Amino acid sequence: MSLAASATVQVPQDELTLTLSTQREGVNAQEVQSQLKSALDAALTLAKRQAQSPLMSVSTGRFGLSPRHDRNGKLVGCRVRPNWCCKGVILCASARRRGSCKP
Repeated sequence: MSLAASATVQVPQDELTLTLSTQREGVNAQEVQSQLKSALDAALTLAKRQAQSPLMSVSTGRFGLSPRHDRNGKLVGCRVRPNWCCKGVILCASARRRGSCKP
């Protein structure tokens, strides 16, 4: 007597989402935003060039601007923090972006 069994299960591919961010502080909000825009544009250009569409997408994310005050409550500067997202269905391709997207 001989017995054999087999089974097959299909599962959806996992999606990995990387949220990358940078932060700068300064006295002049416009200067800080301009510096970060340059860094963010460079990072997005690199990530989009390396993305393997439709397996990976790259997009901008949240943008935060917060004032900085001294002990007396006087406005002394600002903190700007933009982020961007890389989403992909292939873990290795998505994880590689993390090391390559340094503004």
